[in-house]
Amino acid sequence: MPCLEHNAMMLSDPFGPTRSRGDHLAALLIRLGFGAVFLAAALNTLQDIPDSLNTLHGLQLPALLVPLNIGLDLAGGLALILGWHTRWTALIMAEYSVFYALLYHADLGWLLAAGLLLLAMHGSGRFALDCLAALCEHGRSTRPVGKASETVKAKRHHSLGCR
Repeated sequence: MPCLEHNAMMLSDPFGPTRSRGDHLAALLIRLGFGAVFLAAALNTLQDIPDSLNTLHGLQLPALLVPLNIGLDLAGGLALILGWHTRWTALIMAEYSVFYALLYHADLGWLLAAGLLLLAMHGSGRFALDCLAALCEHGRSTRPVGKASETVKAKRHHSLGCR
């Protein structure tokens, strides 16, 4: 399996030197679940924009937050589903969920934030664009070939949760 090529160099992994196929599948399912929640929220807001505007008006917040809310839900949901910059996306969406918890639904927002922080810590898993990008970078490098170059590539691969 190509994502496991440099496991010998990654013994400092908090989840063990290798991950099982189940770990990667779990990361995929978690990403799909969180992404679906945010896409559903965006579609719900799109279907009932007047209600969203009334809610923001009641909270004395600007109406500009509605399109920003829709955009962030769509972009974050798609990025999570595809596994694109998963760690950063999960951190941004966790902050957004805390903001959501403080304004609207405390329970749901805090649960989303906690789960997204765990996803940010765990990484995207093998079945993600992050891993595909790391594999593409693994094949080409402008650095000299040798042990140091392979270690840098392996660390990049490791940091994305692809192992």
